[in-house]
Order: sequence, then C-alpha cells, then structure tokens
Amino acid sequence: MATKTNWQELYTDLSSSLAEKLRDSRIQPDKLKSMTDGEILSIKGVGESALEKIRVAYPITSVEQTTKKAKKETKKEAKATKAVPKTKKAISKRYQLLKKKIDSEKLYPLKEALELLIKLSEKRKTNTLELHINTIETGMKGEVSLPHSTGKKQAIEVFSDKTVVKINSGKLDFDVLLAAPKDMPTLAKHAKVLGPRGLMPTPKNGNLTENPKKRLEELSKGATLAYKTEPKFPIIHLALGSANQKVNHLTENILSLIKHINPIKIKSVFLTTTQLPSVKLDLSSI
Repeated sequence: MATKTNWQELYTDLSSSLAEKLRDSRIQPDKLKSMTDGEILSIKGVGESALEKIRVAYPITSVEQTTKKAKKETKKEAKATKAVPKTKKAISKRYQLLKKKIDSEKLYPLKEALELLIKLSEKRKTNTLELHINTIETGMKGEVSLPHSTGKKQAIEVFSDKTVVKINSGKLDFDVLLAAPKDMPTLAKHAKVLGPRGLMPTPKNGNLTENPKKRLEELSKGATLAYKTEPKFPIIHLALGSANQKVNHLTENILSLIKHINPIKIKSVFLTTTQLPSVKLDLSSI
C-alpha cells in the first residue's frame, strides 16, 4: 500500500508562499531535483527569483540526466525558452559562486553572518533581509518593539467615513487598517473586500483596538514587528529589514526579536537576503 504524502511537511526550508506553490503543484522533492530550470519555471507562480532559491535548497541530482531530459523537449518548448538558457546558466554560475562563499556546515555568529550577506548583496536592487526561525511548537505569535526601524514603510489608515468611500470606490491606498470595536458593524459589510486583502481588523492582528490613534503612533515609529508560526508547521518567516541598513542596527533588532520569542523555544535560525543562499546562525553566540 502506497504511503500517503504529508505535503505540509515538505518544503519547510523555503518561504511559506513558495512552499505552497510547490505543494499545490504536487511535485515531490526528488522529482524537483531532476527537473530542468524550464520545467520549474513552468510551475504556476514560480519565477527566476524563486528558481534560484529552489536550486539552492534542492540542487540538480545529475547534470547529465537533466541535459538528456532537456533534449527531449519539443521544438516549440525549446523556442519558447530559447532566450532563457543564457539566463539560466548565469543563474547557476552565480549560485555556484555564492555557495562557495557560504559554508553550509558552519554555524555563523550573528555579526559575521550579517557582514557576509551584506557583502554578497552589494549592487543588488532588491536585498531584503529575511529571517527563518524553526521553533519547537506551532501556535506561537506575538509582537515585539524593535530598537531600530525595519526599513519597511506601510500606509496605515485609521477607520473613518473616508475609509468607507475608499472601499466603495475600490481605491484602497493603505496596507494596514486600524479600527475600534464600535466600527466593526460597519466594517462587517465590507468583509468580502477587506478580508481577501488581509485588511480586516482583528484583535489577533493587533489592528482592532480601543485606541486606534495610539496604535497608529506605535506603528508609525516603524519599529513594531508582529510574528507568528505557520498554521500547520513550527516555523516563522519574517522580513526584518534591508542589507542596506547598519550592521549594529540589524544585530540589535534580531537580538530583540529572538529574546522576545525566547531562545529556549527556538531550534534553529536561518538568515538570508533576496536571491542568496541562507546562513545558519550560531544560537550560542546570541
């Protein structure tokens, strides 16, 4: 009898959004390793940036096998991806170079990890600093006040009559909506619009409060960060800032976050920036 695959246990070393795309495609990790770059790029929602992260976590098992498979593609497929090979080769070469500069077996002290990633991120247009924390349990969540900005700017709106006008016109120019419990009967009428966009205020998200204006002041400082584990897996994914920020500011932010979560509840922490391999942190140095 065939063993049933628990898809939620697969691809936990990737970001939650990318992992979901691979799970939805019902592709096993072993098959993923034997697929050509063109085949992976054909997966719905997977672009070149995601391809690079996949290749780091799941490298090609056999170049020869993949080459033979690629030759069997039809002329139409080959023509459609004709402009891609140079890019794919460049991606592979770039990753090979980057992987050589990062020791996958080493546990990096926090400061050393940050300095390495910042150096490797030079001249990149996008270099968001990402933190992936493996915890001992699911259901963990909270909010921490950081000593420095995360570099992320959000448009925050306090609910008013003007908000209703924006919702009705479809011009939602805010990332966070703050409201008081008394506003919920009105907002409930617009749940179908706000809900799918993640804009519906709830106590769980910290945007439903008795004092929205005070909450606005807290969030406007840009140093309040909410975190939570994945619904079915003990891992936290966070965008914690930019590689353009000062090392000491990033260090202090990460230390504050880990202290707030509690190191005892953390199994491992991986640090990376956009389109770079991850670095495993030495928790004993934190």
